[in-house]
Amino acid sequence: MEGWREHLGLYATTYVMCVIGGFVPVINAEVYLAAAGAMSERSMVVPLILAGTLGQMTAKTAIFFAGQGMLRLPIARDSERMQRVLAKARAWRGPVVLFVFVSAVVGIPPFYIVSLLGGALELRPWQFIVVGFVGRLIRFSVVVAGANAAASG
Repeated sequence: MEGWREHLGLYATTYVMCVIGGFVPVINAEVYLAAAGAMSERSMVVPLILAGTLGQMTAKTAIFFAGQGMLRLPIARDSERMQRVLAKARAWRGPVVLFVFVSAVVGIPPFYIVSLLGGALELRPWQFIVVGFVGRLIRFSVVVAGANAAASG
């Protein structure tokens, strides 16, 4: 338990950085997580992954609710460009949860946009949160564990 308290600041920083990165696309959570993973002991990998995933999903869930119109954020939800993207997403014939999962894991299309679209496409919040969390968990596991393994040699 003592070791966990020593690293609490790193986990809190990771959470906050990933929340900020979830809202501000130019702040790359993966770059931060790779650096943190590379500099951390192997025992810190899982808590880093969880802190990063929780941080990202905090931001992406807020963006999702903005897409539903339940939360006001300074995003261009009603812009002409967003309306074109939304029309293309509505034309997609696959399950929306698969679309969200692929975006959360791969980042294409950007998960920021998919979070906003998920809300606008009336995906259930619990579906978005669960599928997005699992997708980001996979993505961040690869980033953090990969960087840690590479740094450990």
